[in-house]
Amino acid sequence: MAVARGWPPLPGPGVLRRELESKMAATALASPVKLLLEQRGVDRRLVATALQVPVATVADWERNIEGASASQIHDLAVLLDVSTAVVSGGEPIEKSKDFRSDGDAPLYGSLKISIPGHELDYPIDLPNRERVLVHLQDLSVYEAGKEAGWLAFSTLNNKIVYVNLSEASQIELASDDTEATVNYEHPEVYAALED
Repeated sequence: MAVARGWPPLPGPGVLRRELESKMAATALASPVKLLLEQRGVDRRLVATALQVPVATVADWERNIEGASASQIHDLAVLLDVSTAVVSGGEPIEKSKDFRSDGDAPLYGSLKISIPGHELDYPIDLPNRERVLVHLQDLSVYEAGKEAGWLAFSTLNNKIVYVNLSEASQIELASDDTEATVNYEHPEVYAALED
């Protein structure tokens, strides 16, 4: 068989098999971080700022999470609202847990959080009330002395809130039947501000 000038010869079957195995291995080790960021619409610069790491580090994690420390994996999992096993590739990524309010959920009332030096009050809907209750019920099975973890929820005034529960001295849910809810605008107002 004649080879045209200027064209390299075709690789043999062994070379193609090794290239395919190499690509398959790289895919198997690929980090789910990129997919998680895309699902949640989160920019790597935001992640880098929140975790106090260079943007290049987050880009590295998008390719391969193995270079991240255990605390970085934990912080990334908290930020993305998934388990550390999902971030490290040990569990499959389930559908996105987007917990932002869409304006159609019924109002619940207020979520009040006391942390040293601050009294925080957030308007929340019923789905986020349920999210908070489930998380707090899960905490009731924690052993004394263990880390309480983080609570994540969205508010009706267009905030996504992460609370380090070990810093919170009190959490109170107040229905709008018993107490006036903090003022907030319709979600379309916040959407217009983002554009």
